[in-house]
Amino acid sequence: VVLRTTFGELIEALIYGYDKATNCLLLKEPGAHNGVATLRFLKAAYVSEIVSVSSPPEGFDTTLPHVDLERCRKREERALQSAKEEAGRVGVGVTKEAQTLFESLHKTM
Repeated sequence: VVLRTTFGELIEALIYGYDKATNCLLLKEPGAHNGVATLRFLKAAYVSEIVSVSSPPEGFDTTLPHVDLERCRKREERALQSAKEEAGRVGVGVTKEAQTLFESLHKTM
């Protein structure tokens, strides 16, 4: 299926499931590398349009891939650390122009 979100993002994925209690879709998107996939939960309320629908290919494997929880925890830790570092570089009470200048200088250091 190809979906358009309320944020304007186009998502091409396979729908693996729907959770009625949370109103969420479980989507499987192709990953960056062959044989790798990205699983995404998306609130159905954020779907603004269904662009196209097709049946899965012949012989499509409907089993969900194994999720390495330790790898997920490490990825989350790296993302949180990165977000903290980025938040620490945001000036308080500075103009937008000053912040942009600081960010440009920071990239060169």
